Parts: sequence; C-alpha cells; structure tokens
Amino acid sequence: MGIANSAFWAVFTIGCLFVGVLADRLLLRGAGPRRARLVPGAVVLLLSAVGMALLPRLGGLPALLVILVLLPWYGLFMPLAQAAIADIAPDALRTMAGLGIGASMNPGLRWLASDMMVRMLDTDHAERAFPLRSALSAGVRATTGSDAPCVEPDWLRGISSAVLRDTRGGPSPVGPAERVTLAEAVRSCTATAAWQDHAESWKGTLEPGKVADLCVLGGSLLRTPPAELPELPVDMTLVEGEVVYRAG
Repeated sequence: MGIANSAFWAVFTIGCLFVGVLADRLLLRGAGPRRARLVPGAVVLLLSAVGMALLPRLGGLPALLVILVLLPWYGLFMPLAQAAIADIAPDALRTMAGLGIGASMNPGLRWLASDMMVRMLDTDHAERAFPLRSALSAGVRATTGSDAPCVEPDWLRGISSAVLRDTRGGPSPVGPAERVTLAEAVRSCTATAAWQDHAESWKGTLEPGKVADLCVLGGSLLRTPPAELPELPVDMTLVEGEVVYRAG
C-alpha cells in the first residue's frame, strides 16, 4: 500500500473514531434516559466496525500512529481504567486520582475467580487483584459491575463480595485488606457508576428529578448479614419509574 493511500486511511480512521467518541460525549451530556441508554451502545458498535474495517488496512507503523494519536483524546472523554486482575502500585492510584481517572472493578467476577487465581498464580496476586479498598483510599472513583455476560448480573453478589472478599469456595477472605464497607460497595455500583457513564445528572441516586431505576428487595439491605445478601429476594424492579418485574 502506497504512502499516500496509508495516510488517507490513517486520517479517515482518526476522524471516524474521534467523531464517534465526541458524539458520545456531547449526546450524553444533558440527555434524557432513553437517548443516553441507546447512544453508548451505538457508538461502541460504530467504533468497533470502523476499527475492524480500517485498522487492518493500515498495518504496521500507520496503525500504531493511529492508536497513539487517538488514545489521548479517548482518555479525555472516557476517563476510566479497567482495574481488575491488576497489580496497581500506590503511586499509580494516586496519579489516577489526581487526573480524575476512575477504576472499574468486578467483585462478583473476583468471587468466582479468586480460587482459580490462587492455584494458577499465587495467593499474593489473588489478594491484590481488584484493589477496591486501595483505590478508594487513594481518592480514585471506583465503580463496580458484574461484567455480565462473563458472570451473572447479580449486583447483590457483587456487594457481598466487595464487603467480605470471600470466594466461591468458601467464606475465608482472599485479600481482606481490600474489603470495603456496605455503603462504599453500594455507592460504587450506583452513584459512582452513574458518574462513569456521564449520567450523574439524571441517575445514580434517589432524589427528585432523577430517573427511578431501582430494585425493591424483600428484606433489609442494611440489616442482612453481608454473606446472606445474595439470597435476598427481589420483590420489584422499576426502570424509569415503570414496573418491569414483580415477584409472584
């Protein structure tokens, strides 16, 4: 492929990717819930299609240059780091906090995989994986999610695991130093998760003017022992104030 042809595809790819990320940012700011739910998925599909179609055409150095040019811009619009099976140094966490970079973790996935990590890696690595406590202590905005469909989208399991650091194999904690409080665990998958989505103005907390996305449990979230949280029944689920599930 000639230099001129490669340059054309490089410029075209950068333009497509940048416009997609910029559109995501602009359309989400102040958007209502319905548009904000649809736009991210559409943009991800667009970016994936563009990337898969064009980056292989570039090859070698042009493709590398595209990535290097794109990453700083992408970081401006999506300030989030996947912090799962990672050994993140304290200095790195403090740098993330100073730059306003959040950390996304999956306590339910950690609950499922910790025993395997101990066998395949070692206990030390397993204890330092998914460093939720360390991130919060460093001032990093840490969010949690299930990582579905890799695991079931069970937010109660995620909260329980974040509080206890237990595993699928039993109640003994793996990495007890990374345990968080119940309030911190709940906030990580509600208010902070809304910040991650640039949607904190309309979701993430229960207050007037925000969308009513919520679950009604058949027991007390605050009084139930953390180990029993995954067994709490869900009596009702609302999305934008409309009942989409009712037990019985």
